[in-house]
Amino acid sequence: MRPNASKMEKTALCKLGHIKDGDPVELGGQLGELSVRYPHMDIFGGCCGTGDSHLREIAKALRSNF
Repeated sequence: MRPNASKMEKTALCKLGHIKDGDPVELGGQLGELSVRYPHMDIFGGCCGTGDSHLREIAKALRSNF
């Protein structure tokens, strides 16, 4: 799973001309919820706009589910 950090639609993001970083805590929580719903998924990361803070929150959410 490699979501963009921003909730914006992909074409809208492309028109901006810069990367939106979204909310790291919210993204981590959303991926944490996915890991509960789909326990067979075992690779999580990020795409456009995700950085260290996003990956830390994703890791924190995933650790709390195990």
